Amino acid sequence: MDITIGASVLMESNGALDRIKCHAVGFLKEEYVVLRVPLIPGIRSRVPDGAMLTFRYLRRGKLVSFRGVVKSYMATPYSLLFVTYPKRLEIHELRREQRFVCNFPALVVAFEQEFNGLLLDLSSGGCRFFFDDQHAAPPRNLRKGLWLKGAFRPPNAESLPFRGQIVSLEGYSSSHTVNLRFAKGAPLPPELIAYMSETQGLLDRMYALGSRHCAGE
Repeated sequence: MDITIGASVLMESNGALDRIKCHAVGFLKEEYVVLRVPLIPGIRSRVPDGAMLTFRYLRRGKLVSFRGVVKSYMATPYSLLFVTYPKRLEIHELRREQRFVCNFPALVVAFEQEFNGLLLDLSSGGCRFFFDDQHAAPPRNLRKGLWLKGAFRPPNAESLPFRGQIVSLEGYSSSHTVNLRFAKGAPLPPELIAYMSETQGLLDRMYALGSRHCAGE
């Protein structure tokens, strides 16, 4: 299971027309997942022990869904829901372009201030930027639709400028990670795409090998 702490998760019961927005708190593999749910009227009746619920969240341009059985719900001191760890994840690709995992030093300019960080993934259409808060905390007034300017530095290459619009934010009160959609007309250099494609292929094979070992193959 690959989910960012604080990520938004939609919860729904079987046949329910409404969905409740939760936030991921953590998980213990093969045992449970913990989510913070809003204290809304009737929340206890929606999450009775033993109920099967469906959860959906976005991760790196993919819609991930899973089902979990309610183990326990507590309203105090925090509204937390414990469900069983998913036996299976359903993953649906939402992006048109393949996005590659990377760790490129980068910076963005927001509200006339520079912020350093990393590009965590990259495609011809957008990227995911992580704010390094060692010197300056991420701005609290980031919002969807806001345009940011920035630049990133691939290995052994000059910095490449970009301009992107925020399409989603990750985190609680302070968003440390933003997903950006590039402005049109800014294609990536072919040699960079080739480099990232080769690197991603190696990573995919490494993860696949690790999964087989975990399964005892």
